[in-house]
Amino acid sequence: MISPLASIAPGAKIGKNVIIQPFAYIEDNVEIGDDCIIMPYASVLNGTRLGKGNKVYQHAVLGAEPPTNSTLPSSEAVMPASFNAF
Repeated sequence: MISPLASIAPGAKIGKNVIIQPFAYIEDNVEIGDDCIIMPYASVLNGTRLGKGNKVYQHAVLGAEPPTNSTLPSSEAVMPASFNAF
């Protein structure tokens, strides 16, 4: 089920049985695997790929630049495997 209140770019690829709740934001060049859940106000940004069965919680932002005080080695898009929660 995809809420009519979600913002989904036309270039996003959405798998089967995906739930996208109101006010979620999905950019172009995003792939969301089967059986994922995107909660309200979550953002999935350009270049992000989600495998099967992932759950993205409220206000999470996937694919953004890390904060300046981050110890992450790079700012590449998130490409998690399956069955994760963010």
